[in-house]
Amino acid sequence: GGNRAGFTAAWSVASPAATLLAHYKFDVCDWATTGIAGDSVGSYDGTVSGAVSRDSTATSGIKPDTCSSALMAGGAIDINGLPVNTTSGAKTSVSFWMYWSGANSVMPIGWGGHDLWLVSGSFGFNTGNSDVYGIASAGLADGWHHVTAVFTNNNVTANKLYIDGVSQTLTQRQSSPNNSVAVVDPHLRIGGWWRDNGYRFSGNIDEVKVYSGEVTQAQVNADLTYVSATCPTCVPPPPVPAVLVAEYDFDGDWHLSGTLLDTVGAANGTQTG
Repeated sequence: GGNRAGFTAAWSVASPAATLLAHYKFDVCDWATTGIAGDSVGSYDGTVSGAVSRDSTATSGIKPDTCSSALMAGGAIDINGLPVNTTSGAKTSVSFWMYWSGANSVMPIGWGGHDLWLVSGSFGFNTGNSDVYGIASAGLADGWHHVTAVFTNNNVTANKLYIDGVSQTLTQRQSSPNNSVAVVDPHLRIGGWWRDNGYRFSGNIDEVKVYSGEVTQAQVNADLTYVSATCPTCVPPPPVPAVLVAEYDFDGDWHLSGTLLDTVGAANGTQTG
């Protein structure tokens, strides 16, 4: 039948949700010692290098209990083989919790030429041209904050940044972007960018998620309130058994020869006086 008089039909199409590709919880007891940061969703485990450790310090502020986090003190976690879309205009989203120490010129995450940079009072997207498209970093240091970044290949001004679940108004705060290198790639580094070994993050990072596509507000909200179902009970490894390296029984004529024999090894003693 036809429309009734005075009736107007309207449709709205919801944006499709992004597809979760990888999730790094940093909960497993020995991930920092084994050097493998496991991916709980796929098979894209991260490789740990340098000063990175598991931190089970209780959370504070708005961050829910997520068992433990990665304490970054100059090290990095490299993830290779991520099936991200590298075509121009395609979007990739990364979300994570961040406790920034306030150190200047550091990157919590980065690809080869497209990253997030904390520098000189700004926080936002960088393309290696001393540029920042983002927000003021005031209030972000010394506390937990949830970050969601939407990267758009070859179009920095189409990027989005959420802080604690709220979409931010972004401006060009430094220099200008180099859109030719503003592209994601299969190699993501947590604690820097993989172009070089600089800009290492100082602080804690937790619950890193990588999505193909642009996350919805509902996904941002879900990541913000995510709580680990169960936390592992981590038992410290037993101490390394002591090894006897030298023994002196003071038998024989050592006082005449002037040599005190080591009966276990070769660390003989020499008598003086």
